[in-house]
Amino acid sequence: MEQHPSNYPGVVDQKEIDSLKDVLKELNIEETNSPAAPTKPKRYTSFGGRVRIDILTSSEAEKWIGKTVNVGGWVRALREGGGGGFCFVDLNDGSTIKNLQVIVNKDVPLYSDLIKEGIGSCLQFRGEIVKSPGNKQPTEMKVENKEGNYVKIMGTCKQGEYPLMTGKEAKKMKLETLRDICHLRPRTNIISAVTRIRNNLAYATHIYFQNRGFLYIHTPEITSSDCEGAGSMFQVTTLLPPPKQKCDLKLTKEGLVDYKDDFFAKPTYLTVSGQLEVENFACAMSDVYTFGPTFRAEVSHTSRHLAEFWMIEPEMCFADLFDDIECGENYLKFCLKYVLENNKNDLEFLDKQVEKGLIERLKNVIDNEFKRLPYTEAIELLKEAVAKDKELFVEKKELTKEEKAKIAEEKKKAKEEKKAKKKAKKEAENKEGEKKEEEPKKEEEKKEEPKKEEPKKEKKEEELKKDDPRNIFWGMDLASIHERYLTEQVFKKPVILYNYPKEIKSFYMKQNPDGKTVAAADILVPKIGEIIGGSQREESYDKLLERMKELNMDIENYKWYLDLRKFGSVPHSGFGLGFERLVMMATGIENIRDVIPYPRFPGHADF
Repeated sequence: MEQHPSNYPGVVDQKEIDSLKDVLKELNIEETNSPAAPTKPKRYTSFGGRVRIDILTSSEAEKWIGKTVNVGGWVRALREGGGGGFCFVDLNDGSTIKNLQVIVNKDVPLYSDLIKEGIGSCLQFRGEIVKSPGNKQPTEMKVENKEGNYVKIMGTCKQGEYPLMTGKEAKKMKLETLRDICHLRPRTNIISAVTRIRNNLAYATHIYFQNRGFLYIHTPEITSSDCEGAGSMFQVTTLLPPPKQKCDLKLTKEGLVDYKDDFFAKPTYLTVSGQLEVENFACAMSDVYTFGPTFRAEVSHTSRHLAEFWMIEPEMCFADLFDDIECGENYLKFCLKYVLENNKNDLEFLDKQVEKGLIERLKNVIDNEFKRLPYTEAIELLKEAVAKDKELFVEKKELTKEEKAKIAEEKKKAKEEKKAKKKAKKEAENKEGEKKEEEPKKEEEKKEEPKKEEPKKEKKEEELKKDDPRNIFWGMDLASIHERYLTEQVFKKPVILYNYPKEIKSFYMKQNPDGKTVAAADILVPKIGEIIGGSQREESYDKLLERMKELNMDIENYKWYLDLRKFGSVPHSGFGLGFERLVMMATGIENIRDVIPYPRFPGHADF
């Protein structure tokens, strides 16, 4: 692990840390921040007495051979065999991506009703676990007409009515189509795999922080303060009438909305971050974290933004920026190692179906130390890259078949129009030539004066627009394309940028001695770009107040936050991580709307 830069003093001197390690050694106490992740305890049965299908399809499935148990789940495939003497049912209960094959004999009660059921039906069986003769699965269930065995139709679904594609056809079903049927998409292989990984990432999050002595704090979702100063917040109010009723808002003398009769008697919003509130607890209880939903009212239709998403925000007292960086790096490695150990089947599926080389990419993140790089050096690297290749950051859109066909049709049409114009022009010129031959020739032809050659203008390099990704300058906010270039092309591993210009960062970040930068850091990872944004918080009351005045902030609204700098101020640091981006990183899914159970974005809140 890289140490603090010599020009950046830590809260605790490195010698003190080394001394503590010696003390722990003497006491035979092992304490580490390594990414080692425990294996999740297995749960064999449900509260209803069902044996989980993930157990019966796992490496220890053979232990269950000869046992009579009951299972339940939803039909993925159902077909008759043996000339109608039995049927095969592929059953899945959501505990694994693998299906359990159930063979039901014809003489079992309810058999005639069973074979009428279609894909999507919910069934329960009791039968014997036997060794599977095939190689696809280690075991299967055999339901014979014996005492205790049964078939139960828990929820019917008629053949041909199920709206999801199944079998080989399922691969053709686009993720954007599934967003319109959020109530059924968890039954697909891809969404169920993502959901199980998301679950384990959440579980690993709590393990990581709890094992390191952090306290879990529930911060409010309704707030009157804007953490980021972005201004894109959802307002919470009871002043508006129910739908289809006339609005009669009370106004002040100035014509503004009078909030005295509102629920909270002041303007309130859905939170964009729990950071400010969790800082209060950090400054009383040292190490804390919050993990909950946050909201941003940005009208964004990109694949990287949601209106409702989840944030993980730890806060540590007596910690500087580089303690914060170390915590973030270790946290990411811990979580990824956890899903590699506990979601092997899901990751193997996603490696084949979503991103080739997914598992290898995750291992690369875990096994390599993240590169630490000052923002200024990153800007210089990007400048050099653009100087060598002017088209480096020009994004080339991948066209669909329909778009390619449309472009080809337009080119063909334009070619035909050009041909027709050329023909018409030639015919007109021929007619004009015939007329000239009939006219008497002029005795003298006017001599054309030679045209003066204008001095050649030097072609100036086209000035790049400010928002052009090729326009690299100190003080810019890096775009995702720049972040991915650094991680995927230059260093080929995660990169931590630190010491950003203060103008592009939030008001609460500690100002560095140079007066230009703040103690802020972003962790950038391949495929995603920025995944963690953190900083050391400004602990000086005067400096924080001055900065807030510079930004014309409502000081009165942040008095409680400033109080932390009046009553026992302490250096403290923390970061924020958009949980959905972590899920994208772990699954290879490229659109953020496909890694959350119910995506919320402009024009979409149907479920």
